Formats: sequence, C-alpha cells, structure tokens
Amino acid sequence: MLNTALRDAVMRVLPRVTTPAQYAGGELNSVAKDHRQVRGS
Repeated sequence: MLNTALRDAVMRVLPRVTTPAQYAGGELNSVAKDHRQVRGS
C-alpha cells in the first residue's frame, strides 16, 4: 500500500478478522493488478 497510515490501520484490524486472507489479498490463484496502469470502464 502506498499510504502508511492506512496500512497501519489495516494491520491493527486484521488480527481480529477470522478470514484475513480475503481482505489482505493473499488468496491462491488471485490476480494482482497494478491499479495505476489499468484503465477503468
């Protein structure tokens, strides 16, 4: 993440979540795109 304050807030919340992988983006076979280079429709 580019925003360190946001990253710190997320890291404080994730230990309380029962399935943190779905929020952290660590799923198997998931596609990770660079959102700065992908055009939206």
